Amino acid sequence: MRRASWSSFRPKAREIEHGWCKIKAKTERSIFQFEEWIKMRVEGELEKLEASIWQRWEEAVLDRRHPFRLLTVSTIGVEGAPRARMVVLRDVASTQRRLSFHTDARSSKVGDIAADTRVSLLVWDEDDRVQLRAEGEASLWRTSIKEGAEAFRGLSDDARNAYRGPVAAGLPIDHPDAARPEIVADHDMAEQNFVLVRCVIRRLEWLQLQDGRQSRAEFLYSERGAIRRWIAP
Repeated sequence: MRRASWSSFRPKAREIEHGWCKIKAKTERSIFQFEEWIKMRVEGELEKLEASIWQRWEEAVLDRRHPFRLLTVSTIGVEGAPRARMVVLRDVASTQRRLSFHTDARSSKVGDIAADTRVSLLVWDEDDRVQLRAEGEASLWRTSIKEGAEAFRGLSDDARNAYRGPVAAGLPIDHPDAARPEIVADHDMAEQNFVLVRCVIRRLEWLQLQDGRQSRAEFLYSERGAIRRWIAP
């Protein structure tokens, strides 16, 4: 029997190689499409999660018992040490990634923010076992500015009592009644003591604690848009 030469295998080899390249290209294309599908699905889940977070903050403005209504706000003190305190969420602008609360112009947080606008906010939802951390930049709006004046006009008279105290918060007093709200000589101090604080969020972190499983996501905001991603718990 006559042996086949190596040259007789070349067309077949080229055909096999060509077929393999097609299979490889198709496989790579399928893998890429699958990865893109996974990416879109994950991003879709993150977008839904992000939307639900801001929606719950909006709900908290109207619901006094909502777990997102009370925020722990941390500032950097003038001496460089962190300071944390509770505040009440008063307004939400989700499209602008902004949370607002009210405070007294004489409080330490006003001086802290005036010196360093960076703030951190913390929320804990016991029922859902969810922790929210937000970081951003705060700005101060007194009643001499339109936005501050509008926020003050929206307060009830009882709410204005928080800003009528004769002594600045944190200063020593002889007895508890010494700091009771008062109006002196028909002059209401509430308006000049009131400050609207707006926090533009730059980073938002969601953490859900579950038995045997924890989930954590991060949202980064800038002028160019938002980055959404899952991160290790």
